[in-house]
Amino acid sequence: PIADIERLLAQSDRLVVLDDAYVDFAPDNGLRLLSRYPNFLLLRTLSKSYAAASIRVRFGFGHPQLIGRLRNIQNVC
Repeated sequence: PIADIERLLAQSDRLVVLDDAYVDFAPDNGLRLLSRYPNFLLLRTLSKSYAAASIRVRFGFGHPQLIGRLRNIQNVC
C-alpha cells in the first residue's frame, strides 16, 4: 500500500525507488508523494497497460534536484 511506502519515505533520507509499472491495474499510485519527498523516484513503463513491450519505454518522476543529479550521472556514463 502507498501508506507503507510513505512511512518508509518519511523514516529515511535514502533514495526510495518505486516501480509503478502496473499502476493502471492498481487502486492507488505514488504520484502524490513526489512533491513531499525529495528522496523518492517513481518509475513507470508503457509496456504493461499500453501493450508497448517491444519499444521498451520507461520513464521516471522525481524531485527536480534528484532528477538533476541523475542527469549528471547520465552524462558521465
